[in-house]
Amino acid sequence: MGVGAGIEHQDESVCYLLAVDASGDLYIADDGRGGNRTDVEDAVASDGLDSLAERVADLVRRLHTAED
Repeated sequence: MGVGAGIEHQDESVCYLLAVDASGDLYIADDGRGGNRTDVEDAVASDGLDSLAERVADLVRRLHTAED
């Protein structure tokens, strides 16, 4: 079992799940695309929180833009 948290804007109906699976892989599931999973490629804890947060934010922006 992994862990996760939802990311959504107050004015949007789309929610992104940021999660870590049981294998330790960081990914985003996009409910606007049926919950499809997109891995944060080569993400490891030693990358640091700032770097990982930036990569996750970039990925969410790309996924969100692709839906428009």
